[in-house]
Amino acid sequence: MSQLTLEIEEAMNGRRREVVLHGDSTLKQPIVFETNSIQSEPRVWDGYVCAVIFEAMHCGTTLKIQGPLSEKFFRNIYSFQEAWQCLCPSLYQVVDIEPLRVVAGATKDVDHAGKTVAAFSGGMDSAFSLLRHHSPSPKREKHPITSALMVHGFDIPYSNQPAFDAVYKRVAPITDAVGVELHTLRTTIRDTGQNRWVHSHGSALASVLHLFSGQNDLGLIASSDPYNYISYAHYAWGSSAATDYLLSGSDMEIVHDGAGFSRPQKIAYLATNRPSQLKRTQFCWEGEKRDANCGVCDKCVHTRLSLLAGGFDDRLCFETRFHIGMLDHIIVRNDKLGDILPLLDFADSNQCDAEWTHLLRERIKPFLPPEDSLPETDLCQGGLTHHLMKSALGILGRRSPKFH
Repeated sequence: MSQLTLEIEEAMNGRRREVVLHGDSTLKQPIVFETNSIQSEPRVWDGYVCAVIFEAMHCGTTLKIQGPLSEKFFRNIYSFQEAWQCLCPSLYQVVDIEPLRVVAGATKDVDHAGKTVAAFSGGMDSAFSLLRHHSPSPKREKHPITSALMVHGFDIPYSNQPAFDAVYKRVAPITDAVGVELHTLRTTIRDTGQNRWVHSHGSALASVLHLFSGQNDLGLIASSDPYNYISYAHYAWGSSAATDYLLSGSDMEIVHDGAGFSRPQKIAYLATNRPSQLKRTQFCWEGEKRDANCGVCDKCVHTRLSLLAGGFDDRLCFETRFHIGMLDHIIVRNDKLGDILPLLDFADSNQCDAEWTHLLRERIKPFLPPEDSLPETDLCQGGLTHHLMKSALGILGRRSPKFH
């Protein structure tokens, strides 16, 4: 029976690690991890398995690990595979994993107990998670985030060092403002082309966080979608509250953070509590300059409208004001309802009755079923946006998801 074999090679005094996958795999080059921040080699190889698990599931062959896995991760990774086999049965299947040994329990230095490292891109979601856990509010338990990790090779290609340096310079003051140490790591995990990034980016985030398990108990991944809109995606999204925690091990728990808030709510929180840090967030990846927000792409216009819906001036993030022509840059299609409906819902909850809200509601109507074609439900109560959301939930619940 064929199998894939995972091995680790080190170089540059332990600052560079290469994940090598032997066997009949599409992964022909090693996955490189480079950092000056890792103080010690992780006790277990949980993170390295996260880096290749989608390749193994796609190949459908046994994955043999030339190193140890933690007991908790060894148990969780089968549930993670079952989830993805359920989501994409034509692409992935559950495979056997054979580690060198399974290590029971966790062995941690008492100085590291409870510490959290947060994945940090400098975007809206990661900035919200970082800053809300450093808010002075005593009303909720917070994760003790002492360090953040910015990865070069995810949003910005591994080969483009100047672009990464420019973004780092722009967003580093966000972590500095709350006294959080910002680490950097370079990796080729996305460049290997081993699988669909839309599926694998959550496990890739977990893989780099696990590399810091020697100094932290928790690895935090910022949410993309709120709980009440997760079902809007027409494809399986790689990072979600449903699957991220299944990448946890005995030495590091992976936490999916912030799914109780929509993106407009996150923007409003930052505009209210951290306006200077909000201005530094980097949420635009379509502009010519990687260290600036273009102001006119789909994501930038969504951000403008979120600010306006919350009663804020959109010049908190941009040099110019919103004009109605920018609405043409909003992408409207079935798989974008999960972005548009929370925005309209937020506007509705803030009694925002601007011209753009009416125009945007009209534009999404063709993507929703007739109001009288669905049974009544008590899932969502409220104004027009809530009714549209109820309609969308109804039609998405009656058909199989689409995968791209």
